[in-house]
Amino acid sequence: MLESFPEVVYVAAKIARAETSTDPAGLNMTETIVHLKPRDQWRPGMTLAKLKSAMDRAVSLPGVANIWTQPIINRIDMLTTGIRSEIGVKVFGSDLTDLEAKAREIADAVRTVKGASDIYPEQVTGGLYLDIKPNREAAARYGIDVGEVQSVIETAIGENNITTTIEGRRRFPVRVRYAPEFRSDPRDIANVLVTGANGAQIPLEQVADIRQVSGPAQINSENGLLEVSVLLNARGRTPAA
Repeated sequence: MLESFPEVVYVAAKIARAETSTDPAGLNMTETIVHLKPRDQWRPGMTLAKLKSAMDRAVSLPGVANIWTQPIINRIDMLTTGIRSEIGVKVFGSDLTDLEAKAREIADAVRTVKGASDIYPEQVTGGLYLDIKPNREAAARYGIDVGEVQSVIETAIGENNITTTIEGRRRFPVRVRYAPEFRSDPRDIANVLVTGANGAQIPLEQVADIRQVSGPAQINSENGLLEVSVLLNARGRTPAA
């Protein structure tokens, strides 16, 4: 859709984040780089502000907020402030649910300000997790302590480093866990075996409560406090106006 604009040469997109500490992008962030032709090749009367507005309308999607900025300054802003837009409001507190609600209130207030655009209160809740809580009474009946249950969860479902292989100057951890077909479904995880006191193999679901729960999709913190941001850009006015 963006490449259909006469002013555009090509478009490239990056979904999610790179596996590097220099990329502070969130997991739900998609960066789209739009390379433009020289301005003397644009349509008569077309300006950058008009082009951004037209592109914003073209790629508008329900539930998705578009933030228009420049690649290099965007990366610098993200690394130095944690804000990935021109302007941001940081809300600090100790409860993510309250912070998210307050961020939405601030976003509603900011929408009434002339020139405020691309307003986006960060969505921090809504992640899905598999919660495994050892049942102490049930485990005790089989002579299994909580540490053993947690060890099985860590080793079989997560992964454990069992040794390190050395190849010249390079070192590689050797990790062991169940194959995906034995841990990709909650029902499979419920059948992971835990060894009892008499050597009996007990399914995990008999010594632990397993359920899917909702929780934070991301947790940001600054100076020891939880933080949620309201992101926005400014259009149609100067910073001092």
